[in-house]
Amino acid sequence: MNVLVAGVGNVFLGDDGFGVAVARRLAGADLPAGAVVRDFGIRGVHLAYELTGGAYDGAVIVDAVARGGRPGTLYVLRPEPAEAPPVFADAHDMTPDAVLALSSALGGAPGRVLVVGCEPRDLSPGMDLSPPVSEAVGPAADLVLELVADLAEEPATEKVAEKIAERRAAAPSGAARREDHHAEASRDDLGAGRGRRHGLPVDSGHQAVHEDPEHVTGAGMSQETGVN
Repeated sequence: MNVLVAGVGNVFLGDDGFGVAVARRLAGADLPAGAVVRDFGIRGVHLAYELTGGAYDGAVIVDAVARGGRPGTLYVLRPEPAEAPPVFADAHDMTPDAVLALSSALGGAPGRVLVVGCEPRDLSPGMDLSPPVSEAVGPAADLVLELVADLAEEPATEKVAEKIAERRAAAPSGAARREDHHAEASRDDLGAGRGRRHGLPVDSGHQAVHEDPEHVTGAGMSQETGVN
């Protein structure tokens, strides 16, 4: 199975460069056969065309995603199919939502797509990640490797999320989490990462499959889940 890992974001806007940092971290990693890591930066249209070409069976998009959690919180989101392509205010500031909608309009995105997001703290101009987001890069890279490996084995993205949640829930508490903190998960939008912070319209209706501050430890597949 061919899987694209796409790091997206603007490296000149602080924590918005999270996805790019994770992609660079994975550049030298031992990836499963058929997996490719690419840094797309702000080239959202390019990514949409890449997903449309039919070369990939699945994709993991890595980006900064603001959901109101603690900075450094990692999320795994399973996007729902877009009903219509969005109207883009800026082709260089496309959220994962917009990328997938455009890809669908152009001919169809891969059927299995997950988004690994990180709650940002500082989106002001600058090329450095904030400390909590920088510390989340390594755990996010490990999580992406898990997702890619499981996508290659499992035909349904929801089953992938369940498998990871079960593994992490069964891990010793010290290995599974660094601190006990409750993170609320609700139906939210993938556009919150960049669109909302720039005042652009976004669409709701995306399911958080699990989340945890600084490290993802697992959760259920219900519409609203939390990690204790």
